[in-house]
Amino acid sequence: MNWKYAFIVCSFAAAIAARGQGTAFTYQGRLNSDGNPARGSYDFRFKLFEDPDGNNQVGSAFLANGVSVTNGLFMATVDFGPGVFNGSNYWLQIGVRTNGGVYQDLNPLQPVLPTPYATFANSASSLVGPIPSLSLSGTYGSPVVFNNGANSFGGAFSGNGANVTNVNAATLNGLAASNFWNLAGNAGTTPGVNFLGTSDNQPLEVRVNNQRALQLLPDNSTNGAPEVVGGSISNGVSPGLVGNTIAGGSWNTIGPIVLLNSNNPYGDIGAYDIGASYSTIGGGFLNQIQAGATFSTIAGGAINTIQASNIQSTIGGGFGNTILAKAPWSTIAGGTHHSVYSQNGFIGGGWENTIQSNSSYATIGGGFFNVVGPNAFASMVGGGYNNIIGPDGSGNGGTYSVIGGGYFNRLYEYDSFIGGGQQNLIGSSADHSIIGGGFGNVINGSAGPVYGFVGGGANNTIQTNSAYAFIGGGNGNTVQSNSSFATIAGGNANVAGRNGSFAAGTFAQATNDGTFVWADTSGGVFNSTSSNQFLIRAAGGVGIGTNNPAAALQVAGDASGTNMALRISSGGIAVSGAGLLTPTAAFVHVANSTNISVGYITVIYNPLCDNDPNALLFVTHNWNPVGVLGNYETHPYSVYYDNPHWAIYNDDGASISNMSFNVLVIKQ
Repeated sequence: MNWKYAFIVCSFAAAIAARGQGTAFTYQGRLNSDGNPARGSYDFRFKLFEDPDGNNQVGSAFLANGVSVTNGLFMATVDFGPGVFNGSNYWLQIGVRTNGGVYQDLNPLQPVLPTPYATFANSASSLVGPIPSLSLSGTYGSPVVFNNGANSFGGAFSGNGANVTNVNAATLNGLAASNFWNLAGNAGTTPGVNFLGTSDNQPLEVRVNNQRALQLLPDNSTNGAPEVVGGSISNGVSPGLVGNTIAGGSWNTIGPIVLLNSNNPYGDIGAYDIGASYSTIGGGFLNQIQAGATFSTIAGGAINTIQASNIQSTIGGGFGNTILAKAPWSTIAGGTHHSVYSQNGFIGGGWENTIQSNSSYATIGGGFFNVVGPNAFASMVGGGYNNIIGPDGSGNGGTYSVIGGGYFNRLYEYDSFIGGGQQNLIGSSADHSIIGGGFGNVINGSAGPVYGFVGGGANNTIQTNSAYAFIGGGNGNTVQSNSSFATIAGGNANVAGRNGSFAAGTFAQATNDGTFVWADTSGGVFNSTSSNQFLIRAAGGVGIGTNNPAAALQVAGDASGTNMALRISSGGIAVSGAGLLTPTAAFVHVANSTNISVGYITVIYNPLCDNDPNALLFVTHNWNPVGVLGNYETHPYSVYYDNPHWAIYNDDGASISNMSFNVLVIKQ
């Protein structure tokens, strides 16, 4: 360590002020370390020599340990004991160390000037020591005064003056007793006239147990705003500042002068930055308001810092919080290890939250390890853990975006919102999108605006270039790429894969434009096959107007019968699979040897009407259908139930062989 020192001087050497009693005196000096003002706690060793080369020591060394050095300035009380200062010429050697190291002597030795010899006062009289009582016999009738003509008296009194009475205060610089402050207080004072303090350009100190508890520093400007430094002597306000306050605590500082270089972050403002004025540190330990951070406040806590030029910034308390360069008007309310790099930033509390550069007006309410990344103007993380609003590939950075809370959520685009949950992602270029919560939900980017929405659930994804897509919730649902205006209401493993498609339920896949697919849990994948379809898979039946369908589709009218349960405006009814003797609801029946019981009666074998006397059968003539070897029925006929089957017979008893009929079965 390269120690150098300078001294606060009254002449060319150290000012050593004599005390009014005792043999101790005060030594004030300035200590530099490696070319910079020292700061901290140091041990000093003082030795007295008869020569400037330090060959002949006088008496013993005096040690002053734990002396506080602030901005290079220190003050120590030194006492070599009685009888040392007897009129001889002496030189003072000073040694210094820190952290219990080895003392390093500072050069050169300092000559001791006359001030300490006030204890000897050899210039006042030729008398040395007390005057013998025999020399003062008789009565001296006039007042004993100094330098008053015939009553002149030389020398000095010894003792404590305990038996001296009727002393007039007028002897104290001609002032009456009413002009001094009393320990019990004063009455009759005049504001603006009477005051307690200094009238010269020097600090005023208030001590407790001989330790400085309050220091008032004069303002050398025309503003009339002195500095107030309370608490430990290690607290300090740099010279040349105005209107600052340190209320208490230890090792707190306001506005040290900062030496800048060509790479300084504040721009080309000269070799030195300016100090901070009108700022406040309430207390705590090792808090610092740096140069240029005017009108700023650190209420308390420990190792909190408002860096240079961050005007009107505030740290409420906590530990290790920093408002960094180029972040004026910012606030950290409390918590631990927070950092703000952008102006008008706000962190409410928690642990190790960060607002990075170029993210003005950003907010982190609390939680821990949350980040508002660069270029995320006016964005907010409400709380939670390890949530990040960050930059996308174009550098937009999540401007005007919000993560409400949760864990490990990521938002990389502007005007977007994640309410909470865990590991949800709004990707780059996925602007104006929303994920309400849940787990592992993703909205990817787009060549144009996205406006995507995932309400919640888990592992749901809106892929790229799918603008205005919607997933309500559920699990493992996917809106595929290039599927704008697609919707998945919820459910499990559903896919909306084309523009305007809709999927819901389980394993429903609407993979054609404009398709609606709903699937139950009764099977595997249920997918669309062409555009503009409406598909339903419901193993328990589809009920319209009923909650207990008795068929694949049941349509119920109202109880009055006024409204039809089903109306077909055009196109009729097509029965898939209808044909000759098929077991479908519509089929062609031909009377032949397999079903004629009597020459004019033919039996209908069909599972939809067998054993069902309440079935409704509509039977019409069939005119030689293609591929059917039958004849057109020309006789009157009837239909009846002949348990367990239905039958057709000719009313006139004519042969019914090879006659063909169209049959429609309607179940009740």
